Amino acid sequence: MPKPQLAVAALVAACAVSLGAQARTAFEVTSVRATTSGQRQARMQWTPAGDFTAVNQPVRVLLDFAFVVPLFQVEGMPDWFTTERFDVSAKAPAGLVMEPLVEVRRQLLRSLLEDRFTLKARLVTKEMPAMMLTLARADGRPGPQVRTSDVDCEAVTAAARARAAAGPVAPPVAPREPVCNLGGSSAGTICGRAVTMARLTEGLSAVYQRPVVDMTGIEGRFDFDLLFTPDNPRGPGVAFGNACGAPTGDRPALSTAIQEQLGIRISAGQAPVEMLVIDSVERPTEN
Repeated sequence: MPKPQLAVAALVAACAVSLGAQARTAFEVTSVRATTSGQRQARMQWTPAGDFTAVNQPVRVLLDFAFVVPLFQVEGMPDWFTTERFDVSAKAPAGLVMEPLVEVRRQLLRSLLEDRFTLKARLVTKEMPAMMLTLARADGRPGPQVRTSDVDCEAVTAAARARAAAGPVAPPVAPREPVCNLGGSSAGTICGRAVTMARLTEGLSAVYQRPVVDMTGIEGRFDFDLLFTPDNPRGPGVAFGNACGAPTGDRPALSTAIQEQLGIRISAGQAPVEMLVIDSVERPTEN
């Protein structure tokens, strides 16, 4: 019978071989060049097969998509990640399985950052200032602006992918409400349609520019319309989703609006937060 130490060592070695044998998801061909056109517009585009194009984009945008970590949770990011812009063209390997779609795209971009920018980064957990969400009402009921949603977001997502695969279509005649998304602006509106608490905390994190921790226990999807007076009208807003309607009338401060309209109390605290630490990175060699 093998000794316990030898058995453990063999198991660890087997796991290491197994992990090392896993295929790395990476683009087959990439081109990265500094933007020299002087244009102001920036865009990113994916094809159903996984090919990727970025025009006039700073590296921080690619980093944000690749690691899903807000920039205020990134340490060691050089200034040129924001000030310099690049054009990227990347071709995915033939037959690459693009499911789960978002995760595969993130893996491709991580590999691109590692291969072309020689990025070396690691995720660590640190205690840092955060905003805490708790229920404001003793009976645990939500506020008057919260409405239960029964939208099937998986079906909505599948339909959107089918439309994208079918090619370009004519734009709608009028703007549509956000579906299964969160929208807003720094003008003092945040609206959600079929969103979860995880999505709401993500949006509030963008507004407060610090981590937001959900301690409400609220489950499922819901709709809401939050109207408030921003502390800094020119500060960050919810930088994704569709914009809400223009707010009218007097509006309270954001923390008061969250409590009165959503039935959720938000307060400052401390929490363990996952940080992305950049150990080293270099400007790419153009090709």
